[in-house]
Amino acid sequence: MSQLQTIKSRKTCRSHGSLVLFASMLFYCEAATGVSTTQAGNGFVVGAFCGGTSLCMFNNKENVRFEITIRNTHKEPVQLPLEFMRSVGPRIVLHDNRAQHSRKLSRNMPNAALLPNVTVVAPEQSVSISGLITRHELEEFGGRHLDVTAEVSINAPTDGSSNFRPIGTATLRIVGADVAQGLDPTRR
Repeated sequence: MSQLQTIKSRKTCRSHGSLVLFASMLFYCEAATGVSTTQAGNGFVVGAFCGGTSLCMFNNKENVRFEITIRNTHKEPVQLPLEFMRSVGPRIVLHDNRAQHSRKLSRNMPNAALLPNVTVVAPEQSVSISGLITRHELEEFGGRHLDVTAEVSINAPTDGSSNFRPIGTATLRIVGADVAQGLDPTRR
């Protein structure tokens, strides 16, 4: 879905005045804008987005950059080693949507000295981490014909210890130019 279509879809979803209509349209709006969030059942909601949508375009020239949001749904504040999490990055597994092929991507080397630097995240507060998948990693999956799902997972100690626990997982779909053209209804 193009960004223009995403904006139009969001405006359409926001223009409905009735609360009942809004509640019934919520699922449609989430699906139409491509927002992908997953609650891991441990007090966090994790989302991954390329420019506000879970559909990322790969142009064979640049790396794919995305943002991961982590929202605290606990009733109490939690401590996250956010600097450490940002330096290591998320765990990413690419799954080819057309073949039985997956590949776990390497991460940055952890810097344990950053673990004591914690950020207090209040209830319902969100923090973000930037993610990156290199052009070279994606070219192996088809270039202009690329169609993969990136499974993005976050693990961290949440209690001030060094015991890592799952925070949550979100997915992004990454497509090349040829696949994106097939997804765009204005070009059919």
